[in-house]
Amino acid sequence: MSDQQENNNNNEAEEFDMADALVMPAPDAEAEADRIRTMVSELPTVPSDDICSIFHDDMEQGKQLSCNHVFHQNCIANALIQSGRECPLCRASV
Repeated sequence: MSDQQENNNNNEAEEFDMADALVMPAPDAEAEADRIRTMVSELPTVPSDDICSIFHDDMEQGKQLSCNHVFHQNCIANALIQSGRECPLCRASV
């Protein structure tokens, strides 16, 4: 194999690795997301005739944060993953 072909192959491998790094979450971030999903699943489930503040849809029941705000389970899990464990309404630490 020529030096040029070898350099091209190395460049393609580096580009592929960089693309993977941009798309795939870091292992620590994914582990933290799993911890948040577990924590949310263990929150109290409460009856609610309110509207989810994130999804803007009616709720029959929701997950209640320590600040007493109530959300759909998936909505609040995703919001906490993105916000770093803060209530999206009052920014109270969760």
